[in-house]
Amino acid sequence: KYKTGAHIRSMCRMGARKPFPPVSEQDLTNGNENPWKYEPQSDSDPDFDMIKSLICMALVGSFCGGNFPFIPTWIGSSVGAAAFGVFGIAKNPRGDLIRTMGMRIVAMANEALGINSELKCARKVARVGGKIFDKMMILDRKHSIKDKVVRSATFVYDKASSTAGRVQDDMKEKKDENTSFTPRDRDRRGDDRRGERGYHERRDRERERRPMQEER
Repeated sequence: KYKTGAHIRSMCRMGARKPFPPVSEQDLTNGNENPWKYEPQSDSDPDFDMIKSLICMALVGSFCGGNFPFIPTWIGSSVGAAAFGVFGIAKNPRGDLIRTMGMRIVAMANEALGINSELKCARKVARVGGKIFDKMMILDRKHSIKDKVVRSATFVYDKASSTAGRVQDDMKEKKDENTSFTPRDRDRRGDDRRGERGYHERRDRERERRPMQEER
């Protein structure tokens, strides 16, 4: 019912436009196209609701715009919803595509609601989920699973934070060592080390000479 290929080809100028919702050739030539007043004329005509279609596409545009990088979420959501809404009103291939996509979402939602009303899936899922939750609570009371999970998570977090703190401290110490000594200070430090080495060498020589002097 809601094919998008023809509208995409028309946007790319690879085919003639097929208005959606369908319009008779006479109304199209006379400029009487009005998606807001569409009513199916036969069983083969697709169902269409302009308000529902625009609401669905506004939600899609809000989601897409809100996830756009480098733009605040509320600005992207507002711009995306407004853009998709404006495009959906237009009487051109782009508007036909937006309206078709919106009706696809509406049809999918109606199908899901129909399946749920027949099979009562939501009630069954809620009942199964409640039983699973009850079983998990019983197991937690017996084996205190929640406390063990919390303790293990806390232990891992403490280890990771302490390791990260040590690494940061080591990096700061290395930076302080590199920045605290200027080239002149390093030269003085080297001279002091050479002076200490010469002092130790002279002291060793004097210790070697003392036994020789005593023997004489």
